[in-house]
Amino acid sequence: MSDQEALSLGLISRLEEGTARDAGIAVANDVLEGKLAAVPTDSITVNPDDAALNAARVKFSSGLNAPKRALDAISVATLPIDEGLIKERALFMELMQSEERASLVHAFFAERATSKIPEHAAKTRPIERVGIVGGGTMGTGIASAFCIAGFPVSLIETDVQRIAQVRTSIETTLAGALKRGKLSERGHADALEHLITSVELDELAKVDLVIEAIFKDMNAKTELFTKLNALCKPTTILATNTSYLDINQIANTCYSMVRRSIKSTWL
Repeated sequence: MSDQEALSLGLISRLEEGTARDAGIAVANDVLEGKLAAVPTDSITVNPDDAALNAARVKFSSGLNAPKRALDAISVATLPIDEGLIKERALFMELMQSEERASLVHAFFAERATSKIPEHAAKTRPIERVGIVGGGTMGTGIASAFCIAGFPVSLIETDVQRIAQVRTSIETTLAGALKRGKLSERGHADALEHLITSVELDELAKVDLVIEAIFKDMNAKTELFTKLNALCKPTTILATNTSYLDINQIANTCYSMVRRSIKSTWL
């Protein structure tokens, strides 16, 4: 809404030129001198724009409930002020008592709490080369993202028949990034030069970060991490792309190996 439209609807009393300070002083003096009176909101005539409200309801038909309740609150502005305030309060309390509100509050404070955990102050490890295991949709997507970010990438796909297809998929993504300006000509050439696609897990022996992106099977993942734990450098970060499997169970595979190694050293 423009300032002129707000003025014509009576939402604001007038428009002033100059600085906010000068305008504020001028308005205050006019109020003191009786030249400018407050306009009660219940004296403003509201003409609902049904088309605009319907369009907004379609726009916010999915997603959070708050925008929908806000539109409901706007629609009751045509009611007498006392009745409208009661309905508006009811809409507000509906949101306040909802699980959605509790979830949003939890997410809000959880995000801020992450800055207070001990790991937040930990020193970062340098990442010079990245390894990806798995040449499916997620694996090639992750590999492409790291290539675009300027990292040398080694992608391991155990299916010999798919290795050429995997590389072609990444090259197609990089070509698109070049076309859209996400990569420079030099960056595109470097990405292709430093991209390795292989069926040999040994290619990951010297990488600084490995991201697992194989199929969702706990046995397969723990078996892979057992191999990676033995193969990679002690400082290599081992990460998983799983969306629902228990990461602690995967991590315990590596932890158990470390405990056994320490125990055998002491013996």
